[in-house]
Amino acid sequence: MPSTENKSNTDSPAQILTFQVGGQVYGIGLLSVVEIGNWSEIRPLPAAPHYIAGVINVRGTALSVIDMGIFFKDRTERAEKAAQTSIILVDLGSVRVGLLVDRVCDIVSMQGVELQPVPAAGGRESGKVLRGLAIIGDDIIGLLDLPAFGAGIELPNVTANMLSH
Repeated sequence: MPSTENKSNTDSPAQILTFQVGGQVYGIGLLSVVEIGNWSEIRPLPAAPHYIAGVINVRGTALSVIDMGIFFKDRTERAEKAAQTSIILVDLGSVRVGLLVDRVCDIVSMQGVELQPVPAAGGRESGKVLRGLAIIGDDIIGLLDLPAFGAGIELPNVTANMLSH
């Protein structure tokens, strides 16, 4: 079983975009971010996995949106936070998806920051999708491993005609 203990800071991106989900701060490499937006209409997608919030129309292309709060097991009611949420568009291999987060925080330099392993108490899911933890000031930031995240989720087959109604 792979471990994050052997991952060094040379694996870390130079800069990360930080975002909040359920009171926790996470980050992804800035070069992995395609676009950040607030698409107000997320249309439900029948029979999709529970963490799929639905689909959005981005300039004529239907994209799946993953609710990171549900994925990370945060049971906070989304309806109360709808006005504050943001969607971060990223590419998971050849598929572009949106990550629904509570809020986008900042761009942080990773220079001189060494990734620490995810503690076993973080749970199996955390260890599979986080490259490690970055401690910056008083913050502990979970660095999302996009390839591992993409490999661990099921994405529905979305086509543009799903958005026509």
